[in-house]
Amino acid sequence: MDSSNYLRRIGCTKEQPTLTFLRKLHQAHLQQVPFENLNVIYSQPIELKLPWLYQKIVLQQRGGFCFELNGLFGWLLSELGYRVSLVAAEVYDEKQNEFTPPFDHLALLVNLEQPWLVDVGFGDSFRSPLPLLMGKEHTDISGRYRLQQKEGFWVLEMYTQLQWLPRYRFHSTPVALSDFTERCHYHQTSFASKFKRNLLCSKALVDGRITLHDTTLIKTNSRGTKVQTPVDQLGGVNAVFKKYFSFDVLTDSTVVSAS
Repeated sequence: MDSSNYLRRIGCTKEQPTLTFLRKLHQAHLQQVPFENLNVIYSQPIELKLPWLYQKIVLQQRGGFCFELNGLFGWLLSELGYRVSLVAAEVYDEKQNEFTPPFDHLALLVNLEQPWLVDVGFGDSFRSPLPLLMGKEHTDISGRYRLQQKEGFWVLEMYTQLQWLPRYRFHSTPVALSDFTERCHYHQTSFASKFKRNLLCSKALVDGRITLHDTTLIKTNSRGTKVQTPVDQLGGVNAVFKKYFSFDVLTDSTVVSAS
């Protein structure tokens, strides 16, 4: 495992471990490494081991979901001199009006005189690290965010539908990557998991977002306007992967196991 290769993967070069560099890394990662569930859809097992994640994300130029993306990004930040902790989060289910079980999402805390919430594995979410301060608002192209403290949790909230709604909640207690094994397995194997229902591949753009949802490519601009195009008008799913996400051609039998 080589942090220099990882930096090249996201288009960065090594700098001192400052807040400015952390912001640069965070934004670059969101724009270069997609949030995707191809291994889940094609029933290719995911291993929560750093060498496996490095092989997939860095060497194979793939993406992943939260356990993979934040798990490996935490390693990179540590290699670059940051003090990093993995934290376990519970995701808010708006339809059920409840939070998912513990360890359902992996996020990061980076300590730079004060803690900062870092997350490159929650899909369309905040683009820059958030200070762990109650009520301080942050606005970027993806929306308005703030952190609150409720019932012993830190709660990430987003302003939507004319109100503040939770995205997820977490304790600041450090945990290990292996602690997420059970929930990672659940999301790979249970058809109750949203990750088993639809193919998803999505990454941030400077001025919006691009998402492949099943057989539709969705381009979203900075104003939130969406343009949807069936992939058969773009040469098929594999052509879309190659052009927009820099994947080699993939089929249900060629999604690599990264072993």
